Amino acid sequence: MLNGADDKGRIRGLVKKIVHLNLETGFHIIQVAMEDTGQDVTFVGPGDRISEGDQVEAQGKWEIHPKFGRQLKATFICSLAPNTTAEIIAALNARAVRGAGAKTAEKLLAAFGDKLPEVMSEAASLSTAGIGRQQAEAVSSWWCERTHDASLRAFLSSHNIGRETQNKIMERYGAETRKRIIDDPYRLERDIRGVGFKKSDEIALSIGVARDDPRRIEAAILHGLHAAGREGHCALPMMNLSKNVAEILSINDARIRPHIVDMVQRRRLIEEDIGGAVVIYERHMHETEEEVADAIASRHLARRKAPEDLDARIAASAASLGLPPLHINQIHAVANSLLSDLSVITGGPGSGKTSCLAVLLDIYRAMEPEGRIMLCAPTGRAAQRMTESTGVEARTLHRALEWKPQQSGFSRNEENPLEADLILIDEASMLDVRLMRDVLRATPQEARLVLIGDIDQLPSVGAGRVLSDLIQSGCVAVSRLTKVFRQDADSSIPAAAAAINASRMPPFSKPSRSSDFWGVFTDDPEEAVAKIVNLSVNVARDLGFDPIKDVQVLSPGHAGPLGTINLNRRIQEAINPLTSAHASAGANALSVRLRDGGSARIGDRVIQTSNNYTLDVFNGDIGVIEDIRRAGRTKKTEAVIRFEDRSVIYDESAYNDVQLAYAISIHKSQGSEFPLTVIALSTQHYMLLRRTLLYTAITRARKLCAVIGQERAVRLALRGTDKNRITGLCRKIALRAGGMDGAVGN
Repeated sequence: MLNGADDKGRIRGLVKKIVHLNLETGFHIIQVAMEDTGQDVTFVGPGDRISEGDQVEAQGKWEIHPKFGRQLKATFICSLAPNTTAEIIAALNARAVRGAGAKTAEKLLAAFGDKLPEVMSEAASLSTAGIGRQQAEAVSSWWCERTHDASLRAFLSSHNIGRETQNKIMERYGAETRKRIIDDPYRLERDIRGVGFKKSDEIALSIGVARDDPRRIEAAILHGLHAAGREGHCALPMMNLSKNVAEILSINDARIRPHIVDMVQRRRLIEEDIGGAVVIYERHMHETEEEVADAIASRHLARRKAPEDLDARIAASAASLGLPPLHINQIHAVANSLLSDLSVITGGPGSGKTSCLAVLLDIYRAMEPEGRIMLCAPTGRAAQRMTESTGVEARTLHRALEWKPQQSGFSRNEENPLEADLILIDEASMLDVRLMRDVLRATPQEARLVLIGDIDQLPSVGAGRVLSDLIQSGCVAVSRLTKVFRQDADSSIPAAAAAINASRMPPFSKPSRSSDFWGVFTDDPEEAVAKIVNLSVNVARDLGFDPIKDVQVLSPGHAGPLGTINLNRRIQEAINPLTSAHASAGANALSVRLRDGGSARIGDRVIQTSNNYTLDVFNGDIGVIEDIRRAGRTKKTEAVIRFEDRSVIYDESAYNDVQLAYAISIHKSQGSEFPLTVIALSTQHYMLLRRTLLYTAITRARKLCAVIGQERAVRLALRGTDKNRITGLCRKIALRAGGMDGAVGN
């Protein structure tokens, strides 16, 4: 038992002083006079909203801090609600509730007397005492926070759930929070962003769920399939799934299979044969593939009648636009796009995709003067690039489809389709199967849909391999652009990309103004970091590049000397160091604390790492911090971040989704191009190294590409191949279209 604690290990006392309080996390350091001895002690830990004069209760363990001495490291500090009429009136007289003071207390006492605690949770009842509606709601909310909310936060904090996640849970479930968690703790993983299976399972076991409870095993099976989806798979073979789940739960996989079979029988899971292998789908994923295949087969495999003079029109259009005569593959691409309800144009860098789009748009306008054109891309930077190359405004898919957070879905669908007759989507290799479903739902029945992408790039981050499946199905009009065109005939970047696709060492040259593809190799990580920083800042400036706007460092991973975290800090020190002016103003006032432990300052380049529909910013959007300032009378800050088309105000709750962007992962760079691209390669990231990753990185460069690091890492990447994603979309399309007989896999 703790010294001075009751029989349940709880310590109570009166808050004399709040030494430190973090409003965002709820972390407190408070000085408390113990109830039994009156001795002053220090409580350290998360807690409720606490004010001086509050009665508090905590459990924890005593520790000796080297500087501050003996203190209680609390699991959670509860602010105790006044539980008698006298205590409530005393608290109101002490202005515990903003906007409700002595007069409010007097009216409540006169109206309810000793029965006041019984109606404190009912704002409507309190308002009958002659106080204003806002006052009644404020008093009731204060009371609820001190009673129900306090015990609930203590429960969640005991499982190491942070304040921000607590707020999400309580906002989602409301008054039924505790009941819902106890009834099904595994719903937290499904419902609350930031709570994974591990945390849900920890709570479940702590409230008495048995290790072999069917609910636990079923939740782990679904978690296993969702985890596979994050690796790009739409399904998993039975053996792989049962083995993965057995490892998660530390039980024999033979005990898992009967539950999988039972879930299949109940159609929570779907069993299907793909290429002779039996695989297991989560039901919603299977339905998504089915819907995409149905939409393509029923609406998008039709061919339109070709004008007799189409080839002549294409030639004339190219000439009128000042373009050289199109290659035969480009001509086919334009024709397929005009004559098909759904078509694909695929090709690498410099293969003439931009020329195809220019001619396509020109001819379409002539053929369909009233036709409505819509250009889209998965990311903001890809949309901006599309706008620059075509002269037609392009939007991100999320903005075009109009995401509605309250509906957790897009407002554009079958009932409210896009207002377009020709829809072109660039960087289509980034489309996962769910986003493709949403695109098809919103595509008008008679519209043409053209997907443009590089099949050799990394596949989508989400589940599926849509572009590859469409091409391999043999049922969609596909145009492959294989001839390389480049405005700068001396460019080595397209040749390097072609060599990588053939698993050959690309033609590196030493740094010089006469080459645009450099290789700088060293086995010393610190030397490599120094060279990356020097090239990104000093050499870039000498060559006429702006280190903030034009230069992008790419790395396969986040950890290690050549990972994004370390590179960001080192480049930040060189470009935007913490100056004496910053220090004199106070570092906290001029910086944003980042999840990785670093900080971002005014002038820093940053990247959004998840979709934030409230702010209308999306995963991969890159901007620069224009300002960091105090928000109103609170101690909280807000940051103003300038993206390409607008400035966005971030409050502290949104900081977790922002990272420095001097160096970003290669995955995050998809859909973007940069004048100068610096690629950091190290064998430390050997698990990530593969040909498509290196190809994607190199093809992000517009004017100059430099690879810095270990030559051995390049060779490992050339030998590395992507694991085949398990997807049934190709087979489903083919079977519906009658183009293939039997199963087709990737």
